[in-house]
Amino acid sequence: MRRKTILLILTLMLSLTSMENIEKSSSTLAAPNGHLSPVIPHNGTYKCIVGPKPINKVGDVVLGIVWWHIPKELAGKVVVITTDTDGHCDMTVEIWTGYISVNETEWWVKNAPLIAGSQHGRNPMLVWRMIPGNYTLVFAHWPYSCGCKKFRIEITYNVTILEKGEWYNWMANLQNPNVKIKLSQMPKNVIKKGRVALLINPSDYQRLREWIHTYITDAYFKYGVNISLYVRDFKDIHEVRGFLRRLYFNNSNPIRGAILVGNLPFPIMGNKTYAYYSTRYYEDLDGYFEFNEDGWIEWWNNTNGIEIWVAIIRPPSAFPIESLRWYFNKLHMYYTGLLRVERRALIAVDHSWRGATANLADEVLTVYKSYDNITVMGGLKGEYAIHGMEFMYYLQSGYEITAGWIHGGFSFEAGGGDVFEGKNHEGSRKLKLGSIIFFMSTCGFTNYNESYCHALSFIIGEGVTLVAIGPTKSEGILESWTFFWKLGEGYDVGDSFLFWLNYRFTDDPWTKQSRFYIHSLTHSWGLGVVIYGDPLLRFAGKNLYFEGRILKVVDNQVWTRIVDEGGCPVGSLNISLSMQVNGTWINVGNAITDSNGMARFRVPHLETGVYNASLYFRGNKEYRPALFYAYLFVNCDPEYRKGEIPVVERISKTFEVMRIREKNKRIDLPFLVIEATIEGTAKSVILSYALNGSGRFFKSMFKVDDGKYIAYILGNENTKISYEIIFMDKYLIEYVSGKETLIFRRAKESSWSRLILPGLIIVMLIVLLILASFLQRRMHR
Repeated sequence: MRRKTILLILTLMLSLTSMENIEKSSSTLAAPNGHLSPVIPHNGTYKCIVGPKPINKVGDVVLGIVWWHIPKELAGKVVVITTDTDGHCDMTVEIWTGYISVNETEWWVKNAPLIAGSQHGRNPMLVWRMIPGNYTLVFAHWPYSCGCKKFRIEITYNVTILEKGEWYNWMANLQNPNVKIKLSQMPKNVIKKGRVALLINPSDYQRLREWIHTYITDAYFKYGVNISLYVRDFKDIHEVRGFLRRLYFNNSNPIRGAILVGNLPFPIMGNKTYAYYSTRYYEDLDGYFEFNEDGWIEWWNNTNGIEIWVAIIRPPSAFPIESLRWYFNKLHMYYTGLLRVERRALIAVDHSWRGATANLADEVLTVYKSYDNITVMGGLKGEYAIHGMEFMYYLQSGYEITAGWIHGGFSFEAGGGDVFEGKNHEGSRKLKLGSIIFFMSTCGFTNYNESYCHALSFIIGEGVTLVAIGPTKSEGILESWTFFWKLGEGYDVGDSFLFWLNYRFTDDPWTKQSRFYIHSLTHSWGLGVVIYGDPLLRFAGKNLYFEGRILKVVDNQVWTRIVDEGGCPVGSLNISLSMQVNGTWINVGNAITDSNGMARFRVPHLETGVYNASLYFRGNKEYRPALFYAYLFVNCDPEYRKGEIPVVERISKTFEVMRIREKNKRIDLPFLVIEATIEGTAKSVILSYALNGSGRFFKSMFKVDDGKYIAYILGNENTKISYEIIFMDKYLIEYVSGKETLIFRRAKESSWSRLILPGLIIVMLIVLLILASFLQRRMHR
């Protein structure tokens, strides 16, 4: 008995102390089954045997399989695959993730999501932007529907790798006959030029007056957008729509969109069994809407397309209107370059929707042009469950766009970790940095009926979120490629959303649903998708920033400098300067930047004093618009009280690891925490850093206490990090800390520390065995 007990204890000890090694070995992929050898794609003409084994479960399809390994050198390049199917007419070309065995009969439902696919037909063609990894190139043939009934054929295919040219996988949709039908039904001029209306009731206006006017001024300088302000009481949704109709149809200067600020009436669609909020009633200004006795829209006739976009800026119903002041403050800081995140996107698709991962990443690629700017959680794995802390890990480092498919409330049932705290969404309001825009196919994400509405919690929260797009009900955002298509072409969020709306609500050739009878409960997804936040933001192109310098007039001249998101000067840009004289903004003139990014302006004679000035660039195909407010000093110098000039008192840095051990998750996520303590008044604190000698990145450090600011940098072992801190005083003049370089080294667990937990468990087992033996002897006495 004692020998067996000792043996059991030793066995348990060995198994526990070697658990980490077992887990490491189990994470290694096994060699794929089958007789194929992976190849790297090259230009050329090849042959492939399709068949002879039929896959009965999908309609007697026979397959030809080629294993492709895409190395990093081919990342981002476009491969064109053309085929000669020797007259066989029902064939497709497909790219699937991972190496699929030639003996597999259920590969389409396993962990191998479809990355790209052609249409069915004779001689199909596939165009695909390559992503490093292992894939299976599949040629599929349906002999019976083809009419040949040959289960073994030989085809010829040609591979061409393009060195240049812009292509996104969603562009293949444009060749689909059904897509062509939908596009043909859209109005000719969906996206229009014109002003924007801002509606707000008098009570809310009095509480937000200063912030509203700052926003209107910022939008004009940065984007050239004229916002017309209307302060009125609207008793119901019909008054709001009637007013918007007059602004659009009965006006020599019609609006292209409307922003509804504060507690204005919000239309409801549905019936007694199910209802949800929607802005379609405000957007289709000539459509017909049928209401029930509760005043809810039951169905809609989209006769001539949708005329305008509508965005809503309001707090969750549990919060006062004053909470929007913080939103407009951070919006102003973002407009003027004082609030920054890196130009990049995060793709977050949870386990139930993993098939959407590759398509969504490709759509967002339209905006960023390179996969270097896109992080895909879980990569392109077919089965991946996101953990809440994992999602938080990425968001706390800051992104511009976060797009995804996640279940309602960000509950992460499969992966665990409800860090956003259910329907209260406190975690969303406390999230630091986060994402400028959330574009989420998350059920109820924008549901205003919830007192703490998830999307609006991000909007009024401590993070950088300025826009949230998603459904007020249980649905996703289908055909989102149309939104990112226009966003990538340089249109703002509102115009891109309007294009998506018009495409989405045409006659649907797939479901046979008509645009003339769109039922609030039975129609396909999209009726509850709304915009919260600023619809004027643009994301195409690189960021530009004006450097915070003293604008001092010397010989009636003043200089400024502009740099790109990597800190490099940009020449040949047409910069404008305006200044405020006696409360009125006056355009001083324009100047072209030289090779050092410097622009020189000649200013009129001015009296001695300090003037408000705005510097702005309206954008081009390569660069986004940029805006900066500065103080113009004429025959005087900046004045500071004692202690006002900001000084970096201390910079500390620690390497940390977020360890997730829940359900089937076992991952370590390393990051660097940089904390700066600044004495004095700092209007903005920005971290400038580079990884492994890369170009520089800028991101805002968020305030955690008086004078204390923090930023997170994601990294891996041995990453070389160099950084400096930029901070601006009350006159928006820049100061820069000393540059520091370090190597990412996270703390290693000693072998003894790994034995502590197993050792404690063994001690407890021994105590229990002794206690059991003692009790057994007592019972036999």
